[in-house]
Amino acid sequence: MGWYYTHGATLADVIRELTREETRDGFTIRTLAHALRGPVLWTVQESGEPGNVRRFVGCYLLRRTKHEAGYKPMDESMGPVDVSCPLSFLDMVPDPGGYATEWRAKVRAYHARVNRKLRVGDVVKLRSRDVPEVTVTTLRPLRGVFHGVTYRVPRRLLA
Repeated sequence: MGWYYTHGATLADVIRELTREETRDGFTIRTLAHALRGPVLWTVQESGEPGNVRRFVGCYLLRRTKHEAGYKPMDESMGPVDVSCPLSFLDMVPDPGGYATEWRAKVRAYHARVNRKLRVGDVVKLRSRDVPEVTVTTLRPLRGVFHGVTYRVPRRLLA
């Protein structure tokens, strides 16, 4: 699928549109939960007709230009590259037939990596060629030293 843009819209408008309940010809789509992680809107949605409802994890990549805002829709069956999906969303939606097992494992590994406990003095590896590791100097914000230079370290860069 491609990108969908709305001229004059803001990202808030796009998010509101993507998360509102909609019914057409007896077919309903309802958002049960949503979370914004950087430029990605994660949702748990139900769609279908009464008695035949499917629940899924939705992933909407968001983008804003000077005059419009847009999104690229995906769901977990497409194996999104992004793995910042809230863990609680995986619990709300059972693994649908095993096709998302690999992606779900990557999501769980990402959360284990970025949420691990750190202490001042720990040496941590980074996912960076320029700064391969740092010695942690502060936890909030996370900062570390490499070759005498202090860096602020986004947790997503922890290896």
